[in-house]
Amino acid sequence: MIKNHEEYKKAVETLKKWAYYYYVLDNPLVTDEEYDKLYKEVEKYEEAHPDEIDPSSPTQRVGDVVLEEFKKARHITKMWSMEDVFDENEFKDWVNRVKRLANEHITFYIEPKFDGASLNLVYKDGKLIRAETRGDGEIGEDVTLNAKTINSIPLEIDYKGLIEIRGEVVIKKKDFEKLNEERVKKGEPTFANPRNAAAGSLRQLDPKITASRPLIFYPWGVGYPIEVLNSDEVSKEQYENDKKRFIEEFKKYKNVMDYVYSLGFKEPPKRGECDSEDIECVLKKYHEFIEIRDDIPVMLDGMVVKVNELHLLEKLGYTTKYPRWMVAYKFPAVEKETILEDVVVQVGRTGVLTPVAVLKPVEIGGVIVERATLHNFDEIERMDIRIGDHVIVIRSGDVIPKITKVLYHKRTGNEKPIPRPTHCPVCGAEVLDEGAIIKCQNLSCPARVVNTIIYAASKNCLDIEGLGESVAKLLYERGLVRDITDLFKLKVEDLEKLPGFARKKAENLVKAIEKVKGIECWRFVNALGIEHIGEVASKKICETFGIDFYKHDPEEFYKIEGFGPEMVKSIAEYVKVNREKIEKLIELIQPTNPKKEEVENSPFSGKTVVLTGTMKKPRSEIKELLEHLGAHVTNSVSKKTDFVIYGEDPGSKYEKAQKLGVTLLPEEEMWKMIGEG
Repeated sequence: MIKNHEEYKKAVETLKKWAYYYYVLDNPLVTDEEYDKLYKEVEKYEEAHPDEIDPSSPTQRVGDVVLEEFKKARHITKMWSMEDVFDENEFKDWVNRVKRLANEHITFYIEPKFDGASLNLVYKDGKLIRAETRGDGEIGEDVTLNAKTINSIPLEIDYKGLIEIRGEVVIKKKDFEKLNEERVKKGEPTFANPRNAAAGSLRQLDPKITASRPLIFYPWGVGYPIEVLNSDEVSKEQYENDKKRFIEEFKKYKNVMDYVYSLGFKEPPKRGECDSEDIECVLKKYHEFIEIRDDIPVMLDGMVVKVNELHLLEKLGYTTKYPRWMVAYKFPAVEKETILEDVVVQVGRTGVLTPVAVLKPVEIGGVIVERATLHNFDEIERMDIRIGDHVIVIRSGDVIPKITKVLYHKRTGNEKPIPRPTHCPVCGAEVLDEGAIIKCQNLSCPARVVNTIIYAASKNCLDIEGLGESVAKLLYERGLVRDITDLFKLKVEDLEKLPGFARKKAENLVKAIEKVKGIECWRFVNALGIEHIGEVASKKICETFGIDFYKHDPEEFYKIEGFGPEMVKSIAEYVKVNREKIEKLIELIQPTNPKKEEVENSPFSGKTVVLTGTMKKPRSEIKELLEHLGAHVTNSVSKKTDFVIYGEDPGSKYEKAQKLGVTLLPEEEMWKMIGEG
């Protein structure tokens, strides 16, 4: 029995030590019974002395608060995606590119690539203050309560500054199988693979559910203070000072990760370093990973190679998606033979019918594969795929499994051809067959309504917070929304009657829908979900025609740079079928065309500009600035292009501009012109 605060603190430290050895080192020091006994004593003392509770006590990992929804959290530094390479030649190309950009001797830090859910942990003054999912790389979801239930995540670390520790939340393959077995017994849907199980467990609104699942956290990197500043949570001056100090202290990424693991985090089964001049060293480690991946208890889908020298990371920089100083060298695709048992047809957001293969279940790379993409019915006819065929299925990393080959020599004569659908499998309406694309034209089709709402409410469209997939389905199932226009008729009283909707949540959703009114023209056009028309095309349409775009003759759209027959035909078809709906939505939403400020003496006013190469500032910032100065910034070089502005390592756009005789403008010259203007 714990008698006083001193004994309590000692007991907490003992529990933390036992937990570290059990969950991080996989080397238990005591029996479960002994751990549970001390845990209960600590719990009893804390109940009697709530004002003395140590926040780092293992008892504080599971909270009693059940969330209504996850709050958004902006990462202090951006969380990037990672470039993938799939073979030795692609990897060597990456190495040569990096060596050319670095222009000095470099080494590589190598670690496994776990197949799980990315998580960003923010520690300040040694305490875990926030845990965030990756989200879109800039803003994720705050899952702090759930992260605290993962025993391999320390609640406190011996680093007193501000730091973001990034890694992967995974689940062991055997625990994944056990979890699915339990879900089958309860009549619940099973998880498709360990990665989905980890991601789904991390995003539970009830932390106790997360705590009940054996999740593991493996760190693979540090955000702040190494990565690119993304938030005003810290000043730029503090960021620059912290980054400089961090780089001077650790010098290499390997040293950074050695330090991270010394703070009490779980270390991966294999790491290493190689000289950039010794490619065989890297390739040897790659093949070693492939040999041991089946024996490693968690899923691996590749090997990560990073430039080791910290001072080079900023110099090497970033593309719009990836850091140039790191790459994922993915494992080779795994393929197996199985039998095509059936084909089901799914209806997408735009009404396109997609055939999906139902396979005899087969294990590929530790994952049970039961379905595969068939792309379209023209592809089925080209490959002469039939129900009952023996087929080869391939699964590579995150790629959806697909059928790559039909074993015609194994046919028995009992195989059945797959007919092209003539009617929608969801609503029964007659479909439009355009060859490769077969579409349901019925705008009241349930498959189209729900998916249209989900897409329209997304961030780059109407941006309706709180209207995700589950809410959209619920609104449709309960008959509150049969069409996107019905969203604007929703009342708090109607929503309150729905399961999971308290008054506050209902009010928030209604307010979020009301905020849509007056939204920019391009967001409105993007929200319509016109096939082949995304954010960039929507902006061009609004710049050219404004909100009355649908009143213009289809031929006029050919005048817009980059618009071809496929895009124009898609717009024409959409307007023909949905003209009344467009007008009704315009009446409800009242989209606006924001007037551009006129910038006097701008050398870029009315000019078509293309950006290429690595620049001193993010290309997105430069693009925004040039557009403010009246420029039209595009992605492709043509004879109509006025300037190609280039930075370091410009690439193919630079070469094309030379061939076409387009004016090439170094970045420094651009800044001079802007300054003079």
